Amino acid sequence: MSKKLSPHPYYRLFTLLCISACLSACSDSDKNLETAQPLVTLDPQVISSYAPEHWVYATDADGNLLDIKKTTSRERLVLTTTRPIDHFNLTIVNASVDTDGTTYLSVETYADVDRGSTFEVQYGAGLDLRDLVSVAFKLNGYDGPPQGVWFTNRGSYTGYQETIAGGTLHANLLMGGLPSDVLLTTYRHGVPVYAKIQGVKGGDQIELDMNTNFTPFEHQRKLNFDGYNSANIAGAYLDSSGKLASYFNILDTDRLAGSQDATGQPLIGYIDGFDIYKMNLVNYQASGAVAYHKQGNLASSFESFTMPTFNFKFLDTDLRHFTFEFSEDFTYYTAGFTYDAGIASMHWTLYAPQGKPVKIGNIPAEIAAVYPMLQPEGFRYDGCELTKVINGYTYKESILRRHPTQADEFEYYSFMPNP
Repeated sequence: MSKKLSPHPYYRLFTLLCISACLSACSDSDKNLETAQPLVTLDPQVISSYAPEHWVYATDADGNLLDIKKTTSRERLVLTTTRPIDHFNLTIVNASVDTDGTTYLSVETYADVDRGSTFEVQYGAGLDLRDLVSVAFKLNGYDGPPQGVWFTNRGSYTGYQETIAGGTLHANLLMGGLPSDVLLTTYRHGVPVYAKIQGVKGGDQIELDMNTNFTPFEHQRKLNFDGYNSANIAGAYLDSSGKLASYFNILDTDRLAGSQDATGQPLIGYIDGFDIYKMNLVNYQASGAVAYHKQGNLASSFESFTMPTFNFKFLDTDLRHFTFEFSEDFTYYTAGFTYDAGIASMHWTLYAPQGKPVKIGNIPAEIAAVYPMLQPEGFRYDGCELTKVINGYTYKESILRRHPTQADEFEYYSFMPNP
């Protein structure tokens, strides 16, 4: 009779083969690349022009240095690595020394940046400020605050000079883009109103009556949220390529401060006719402030948006271990830290998405040799802002386009807890 073999040796052999394969795969994934690959490209305009010296460096998720570059000019920077990583943290250090010997350091750390990203500035078409001509406006029956009237056309205006006496407002403006229609917006007894004057030319003297020539905004809503509320609404026209040149204010409730119409629950609104709108609202409540930002078509949410309440609790305010509890879902946060060391004034800002802790490693030797006072453990918490994106820029889009002026639509909330 033949003797049956125990299956256990085969199981052990199979297990050893699996372990060997896994170790081999892990070893291959940890191998350095044969040639350095780009981590990030920085447009020179991204780096502050106010500081003469700049350091840019990248670290992995554990704070280990991947690459570092120094620049005092405006060249395009590229950081590289031979490490096979997909995400990294980017830190920019801006340095300057004042005439009194004080060193100013501004540090920005962006967490969870994708390999191959490009940080760049995007601009719109800009305003044409040539051929400015004078236009005079006279508003009878005006009882609003100083600088409480906004003038808008497809050009721009500068040199706004205003006098208010005996219920009459006189305003002299230097305007571009004339002849054109000019839109005037203001408040009348707490209600946003407007007047549109067609075919305005340079040298015109236009007289209007607040009670007969101004019409209430077509779209209105009262900010009746608990706490103090304020709002700013602007409109813009797009150029032939679909880019916006500039926004024009059509309403700002802060201008009502000190007037008979001042209130913490103002009436706001907008009028039809602009290509795109931007609305910024702030609600101040016991736990801090909530801001609502909308760019694009206001009609879709003007009547339905809310201002949520929130709870926020610090778990650790140390720069290296910054953690917190927040009652709302959010997309990313920004946190600021300061450190005054007598001979140096320093500020460090963290940018990170939800669920991605920021590991601040040691200061690279190249920077520490020049600025030994730059010590992460010396920084103290100064404030934070949490952003909840409803539509538009994600975290990574927001950090890569740090100064967007394109006519993209977006909608998001900002939560600013009390210190």
